[in-house]
Amino acid sequence: MGNPRISDLYDVHPVTDFGRRLKTVLASLGWTQETLAELAGVTRQTISNSMRSVAPKPETVERYAAILKLEPHKLDPSYPRRKAEELKKVARRKRTAEVRAKSVSLDQ
Repeated sequence: MGNPRISDLYDVHPVTDFGRRLKTVLASLGWTQETLAELAGVTRQTISNSMRSVAPKPETVERYAAILKLEPHKLDPSYPRRKAEELKKVARRKRTAEVRAKSVSLDQ
């Protein structure tokens, strides 16, 4: 039997604050604060400070969520879903523009 999907953890064990959610996700992956810090390009102390933060900056939530392959609002319930959806649209537009740019350069 494989590991549960991280997003499923919240259906079974609802956690309301960012630090506890981050701790739960790291534990489910078998990661330490050091692991996340290395991947995020910050110090372990920065991760620790983030975990104690009542209201982490949106950029922090976005960075950690991207590394953990989660939607930001899954990591921080106060993160606006609308912003998460807008980020998806922006990413989609960027990919479309990159594909078009490649197509144009291939035609030349």
